[in-house]
Amino acid sequence: MPWRQSDSLLLRSLATSRLTQLALLVLTACVLLAVLAPWLASQNPFDPAALDLLDAFTRPGEAGISGRTYWLGADDQGEDVLSTILYGLRMSVLVGGVSVLLSMLIGVGLGVLAGYRGGWVDALIMRLADVQLTFPVLLVALLIFGIARGALPAGYRDDMAIYVIIAAIALSDWVQYARTVRGRRHGRETEGLRGCRAPAGAALSRHPVPAHPAQRAGAGAGHRHHQPGAGHRCRIHAFLSGRRPAAHAAPRWGR
Repeated sequence: MPWRQSDSLLLRSLATSRLTQLALLVLTACVLLAVLAPWLASQNPFDPAALDLLDAFTRPGEAGISGRTYWLGADDQGEDVLSTILYGLRMSVLVGGVSVLLSMLIGVGLGVLAGYRGGWVDALIMRLADVQLTFPVLLVALLIFGIARGALPAGYRDDMAIYVIIAAIALSDWVQYARTVRGRRHGRETEGLRGCRAPAGAALSRHPVPAHPAQRAGAGAGHRHHQPGAGHRCRIHAFLSGRRPAAHAAPRWGR
């Protein structure tokens, strides 16, 4: 398979690792279920008119008084559990994916800036990262979430809650990306760019990480911090959403 000799670490992993293949299969299935939820679900949990209290506590696989079959049962409000899972998956995939991308943008940007500029810029960014690493990610996200919600007007808090959660998760997890990229920028490439007096914009936009597989392997050796993925963000999302009143909480995994 050509992917086995590819320079891309991702393609080589997909070609050789069963675990990576399984993870891609699960991720694809989750995204497809999230996209097709309106057509696969028999009930819209966001629509109160679709709920039937007479079907509350219907057992899995049985039909309720309304005649609808609940394959995973119904809860105390007559919500179809399977429909709630599918619609909750949409929210979890959205929050997990967007927060990962936002964390990566913030972390890679600050890491490249610290590695290229050096001096007090590097010291400031890395000391800020060290301070944030002393606190659990969940605690930092909860702190940012609480401050942001408190700063918003009361009439906008529920409407802006999802954006506040995404921002809180992203700002609590950028450190790992920044430390990794900054360490890889502190090498001969950075010194060469400085010696040639390359423009900062060009230097920051090209090759934020080593391009050669051997360089990637060497740069990553000894780095103990892992980059939390979308699943980790989904758990934080479920926790932060639980801090809001249940009446306003949208369906999500972990509810």
